[in-house]
Amino acid sequence: QADGAAALAAQEALPFPGAARAKLHATAGVTGSLHTGTECKVVDKWHPSWPAVAGTYVYIHNAFRNHLDHIINLHKKDRLPEAAVNLDTWLDILNLHVKVEDELFMPALTARGFKVPDYIHEGHERLENAAKKARAELLEGGGRAELAATRVALFQHLHEEELVILPAMVKHFT
Repeated sequence: QADGAAALAAQEALPFPGAARAKLHATAGVTGSLHTGTECKVVDKWHPSWPAVAGTYVYIHNAFRNHLDHIINLHKKDRLPEAAVNLDTWLDILNLHVKVEDELFMPALTARGFKVPDYIHEGHERLENAAKKARAELLEGGGRAELAATRVALFQHLHEEELVILPAMVKHFT
C-alpha cells in the first residue's frame, strides 16, 4: 500500500493542468457512465478526417479508459481473480497499442517534420510501470492505490496524446 500511495503521490509531481488533475482524482475509480469523446477541441467530429484518424484513435483511448474503470470496479467488489485476468488482458492490449504508436505512428510523424514531445514517450513508461505495480499488488490481494495511480497515469497520458498527437496526425496524415 505504501508503494501505491507513493506512486499516486509521484503522479502529483507530473506537469498536468491543475483543473484536469483535480478532475482525474475526483473521478478516480468512479464509474456509472462510459467515457466517450475527447477533450481535444482542435479537431472535432465534423473534420473530414475524423472517422479515419481521430475517431478511431479516440475510440481506442476510451476503450482503455472504460476497461480500466471496469477493472477498478471489480477490485472494489473484491472480485480480485477476475480483476487480475482483466488487468492482464488490458496490459497485453496496452503493450500492443504502445508498440504501434512507438514503431509506426511516432516515426511517421517524425518523418513528416513533427517533433514528438519527450513526455509522450515518458508517459508510456510511467503508464507501464504503474500498471505493473498494480498487477503485482493485485496478486498479493491489494492494489487499490496502485490501480488508482495507473488510472491517473493513463488519463494523463491519453489526455496529452489527444491534445498533441491527435491534431498532428490529422495535419500530417491527411
